[in-house]
Amino acid sequence: MLLALSALSLSAFATEGTATVSVDDLLKLHADASSATAADAPTPDTPPVSATLDRVWLEGRVLGDTIAIEADVKASVLARDTWTVVPLMTLGPDLEITQLPTLSSGWLMVEGETLNLVAKTPGSYDFKLSLSLYAADLGDDRRAARIALAEPMSASLRLGYDPERVAISEGGPVRVESDGAIVRPVDGVFQIQWAAVSNTADEAAAAATPVAARRTREPTVDRAVVSVVSTLEGTRLTRVWYELSFEGRASLTLDWPEQQSLKRVYVNGTPMELEAEGSAITLALAPERDGGDAGTVELVLSEEHGGYLLSGSLDFTMPTVSWPTRELACSLHLPEVFNYTWSGGSMEAYAAGPEAVFAYDVPTPGRVTSWHQELVISAAPTLRVDYDVDLEGAYYRP
Repeated sequence: MLLALSALSLSAFATEGTATVSVDDLLKLHADASSATAADAPTPDTPPVSATLDRVWLEGRVLGDTIAIEADVKASVLARDTWTVVPLMTLGPDLEITQLPTLSSGWLMVEGETLNLVAKTPGSYDFKLSLSLYAADLGDDRRAARIALAEPMSASLRLGYDPERVAISEGGPVRVESDGAIVRPVDGVFQIQWAAVSNTADEAAAAATPVAARRTREPTVDRAVVSVVSTLEGTRLTRVWYELSFEGRASLTLDWPEQQSLKRVYVNGTPMELEAEGSAITLALAPERDGGDAGTVELVLSEEHGGYLLSGSLDFTMPTVSWPTRELACSLHLPEVFNYTWSGGSMEAYAAGPEAVFAYDVPTPGRVTSWHQELVISAAPTLRVDYDVDLEGAYYRP
């Protein structure tokens, strides 16, 4: 079979005209043209940098001569098929990690005094970690602390403190506001100085005040124990029990996700008739016993999150409290018919959480998984769990 071609647009023909070729020759010409086009196609460019440190956002609170910090870090790895090291910050005797994240890909490692992210897979790495920053003693009840970053594109430090006990040195990169202090880095370094608030009149008043009415230390949540019961129909009941440590009278603010509704509040085991302001409530607290320094608060929350599919993900966000939390343990009671695996969030798997005696007693059926986080400052602890149908023993084996 022969074909006539008119004005054939192939690079092999320099002039216009006509030619008669066989089908086999025509196919060969097309194949040669396609090969030439593929060979001439540009290869992907090598990125100008292998990675970037996009942000390091810090939130901390002054606790005596220590600052408890939560770091929100984001890095982007651009290089392919090679190991990439992304410096994050400088560690040392004055800065240590108290809670590591669990990364689905990539690792954290320390080389010398530098904390690095090490990854081989391109993509965005977004995670949080907890730190303790120890201050240097300058004398006269004055303290100073510094933290050096690896020059991220965006860096910030918001510092909380008790103004009745601490005075932050203001000026330059430090701005004091009504709810804390904002510190900006200079050449990648945050520097903070503060002094203990003390004067003769205050000391005399404190000496004349009963011990139960003094506030001699920062109030804290020693333990938070969470129990979540979820049904196949999509109803979720969350109970949160807080073990508090404080002296005198104090106020505690609790904030929970908007999709949850408040069912009950217990203070020192006693039910309270309180109206929440949206998704938050502020409690006026006193110790459980006169002259004591401990108390408890229990929240009961409910929500409808929709039913289960054959597979999917479950997201859990815990309430936030206005006091630092030393330890949070969570037990999930989920339908037996699924398998569950961690896939994200600030909490990590835990062998067994601490026990709590809830005033609001409910059955806890289902498969139990335990999770844990230490040193919660301000950000709400989160957890994402993937699930799929458990087929173990549910199919025929010859």
